[in-house]
Formats: sequence, C-alpha cells, structure tokens
Amino acid sequence: MIYFTSDLHLGHKRIIGDFSQRPFLTIEEHDQHIIDQINRYVGPKDILWHLGDFSWGDVGHYRQRIKCRQIHAIIGNHDKRGQLERNFTTVQSTKELKLGDQKIFMSHYPHVYWPSSHYGSIHIYGHLHYYREELMDLMMPGRRAMDVGIDAAFHKFGEYRPFTEAEVLTLAKRPGHHDTQVERGMQELWNRQRNRQRDDKTKKSTQKIMP
Repeated sequence: MIYFTSDLHLGHKRIIGDFSQRPFLTIEEHDQHIIDQINRYVGPKDILWHLGDFSWGDVGHYRQRIKCRQIHAIIGNHDKRGQLERNFTTVQSTKELKLGDQKIFMSHYPHVYWPSSHYGSIHIYGHLHYYREELMDLMMPGRRAMDVGIDAAFHKFGEYRPFTEAEVLTLAKRPGHHDTQVERGMQELWNRQRNRQRDDKTKKSTQKIMP
C-alpha cells in the first residue's frame, strides 16, 4: 500500500511548546509515539511519501527507527536536501504521482492552482499543521486539496498517523474550486478593475490631444 504523511518534526522541541497541538510532556515521548504510529500502519514493504519537515537534527537516527524500506521525501522548509538524500529513497521539491487514473500533485506547501488542477488532479501538502484547512475550504469551496500532515490526521481520525491512499482519494475527491461562484466573483472584480484602468488611460490620452 501507499501512505502519505507530513510534518513529523521529530526531535523538534518547539513542536510540543505552547503553540503546539501535540500534548506530549517530552520530545522523546513525542518522537517515540509518532514513530510507533508509523510502524503500526506502514509495513516494511509498503511505500511512504513524507511531504516535508521530517526531523530537527539527525535524519539518519530517526529514519532507521522506521521499518518501511521505501520512503520518498518532499523537501520542507526545515529539511536539508543533503541529509534527506543520504537517507531516503528519492528526494524532490514537488512530485506528480498517479494512483490508477488519478493524478496527485504533492508539495510541502499548499497551492491555489497546480498541474492539471483544472482537469481533476488532487493536491496534497503539509506545512500548515491543519491550522488553515477550514479557511481555505471557505475561500475555495469544493477544492480538490488537503493537508496530509499528522496534525490533520489527528483532527480527522483522533490519531497521529499517516493517510492511506484510499483515504486521500476519498477525502479529496471533490468537485473542484474552478468556475465556482467565488472564482467567478473574483474574475468579475478583476475585469472591472482592468476596464477601469483602460478607461482612465483612454481619458488621459484624450485630454493630452485636446487643444
């Protein structure tokens, strides 16, 4: 099976600070729980995609504690490419994946538009720790995009764990936010601004040539 996760932040002490959603007393307790949860769901022969911010410090130390042999990394803002390349199967900034007939675009950061987003592609990302999901759903109703970080998994399932491919395909299979009322309203506003600027230019040009 294929699994997706993001933002483990292993070894990152601030992740259990005052601003965090993770109620662990020590970073060691946090790290052990997150790693145990991955090993509980993801087997040695499965495939795991990690979409950024894997660890704070020794990547190899944490990577060797995860049983899955094939882990692909998308680079996050806290990651160092060299450390990832020494410990993961592949490393890239973004990746377009196909699950059957379904295209999936992966990035650490959320996008408003992405490759093939007008043609049914799903976008998954991390970085935001679920904080902006409801806001983005309001701004872009029906968007085929979702946070797959472990904080998002906790909000949806009550567990810090990876998402399965079936969960991603089910949860993100929405109508899409293109050509919605919100997008049409934004387009109409942009057209009015463009027309107003064009009228202002025409008026100024007319004033210049008048005697």
